[in-house]
Amino acid sequence: MKNNLLKIYRFIINFMEETIPSIAILLIIIVLIVQVFMRTVFRISYTSLYELSLWGYVWLLYFGAAYARRKDKHVRLDIIYEKFPKKVQKSINIFFNLLVTIVFLILLPDIWEYLMFVSRIKTHTLRWSWTYVFSPFFIFMVLVIIHNLEYIYKDFKYIRDN
Repeated sequence: MKNNLLKIYRFIINFMEETIPSIAILLIIIVLIVQVFMRTVFRISYTSLYELSLWGYVWLLYFGAAYARRKDKHVRLDIIYEKFPKKVQKSINIFFNLLVTIVFLILLPDIWEYLMFVSRIKTHTLRWSWTYVFSPFFIFMVLVIIHNLEYIYKDFKYIRDN
C-alpha cells in the first residue's frame, strides 16, 4: 500500500514538474515557428498564438521553478554558506525552509481566494479563465511547501544521526 502511494505521488510530482514544463516549452517553440512563418510568408500575425506562448511561458516558469526546488538547484548565496560545517549548513537550511514554508502557508488561502475571484475574467483572445492561466502559481507554492518539508525532514535526520 505504501509503495503504491509513493508511486502515485512520484507520478504526480514528475508529471507536474517535468511533463508539463516539457509540453509548455515544446508549445512555445512550435507557436514561435508558426508565428514567424505566418508573419514572413503571409504577413499575418495571430494574437492568439502570442497569447498561447505567453501562458505557456507562465506555466513553464512556475512548474520549472518547483522542479528546481525539488532538485535543490535554486539560487543560494554560497560564499558564506560553504564555510560552515555540514551540521550548521543543515541548520541554516532548516531555518530558511521553515521560513519559506510558513510564509507560503500563510499566503495560500489568499492566493486561492484571488484565483476564485478572477475566475470570471477571461484572457483577451483565447477567452480562458484567469483561474486556469494563473493556477500554476498556487500549485508552485504547494509543491515548494511539499519539497521544503521533505528537505526539513532529511536535514533533521542528518543532524540527529551525525
